[in-house]
Amino acid sequence: MIAVSLTRAQDFKKALQSGAEYLELRTDYFTDQQLKHFVEHSTLPIIYTIKRPTSYVPNVAYIDRDSFHDYQRTPSYHLLDQVISQRSFPKVATQVNTVDDLYTLAKLQKKHGKRAIIIGMGELG
Repeated sequence: MIAVSLTRAQDFKKALQSGAEYLELRTDYFTDQQLKHFVEHSTLPIIYTIKRPTSYVPNVAYIDRDSFHDYQRTPSYHLLDQVISQRSFPKVATQVNTVDDLYTLAKLQKKHGKRAIIIGMGELG
């Protein structure tokens, strides 16, 4: 599963044309009105990530409330595999600092397939 995370309103059309399979919309980047617009006009299934209290909860492909983030590094394969196995709809996002980090995330994606969203952040991610 490949998802593109929208962080700026002006990148909406670019995100839809990125080749990703899903569009992630986060409540901490946009107003409820903007989120509604994106949901109504998206040609991709939506992953709706709730990061702040919101009254707008649309009917979308997935709602993310239970995700794992490490903004500094990519933890070990074993640790991330445990995190994924313990969640009903897992999403893992880690900072990619080396090619080995990319390999770790690729191995996880191969093992868990569409059951998990795995995101590499940063310049190499």
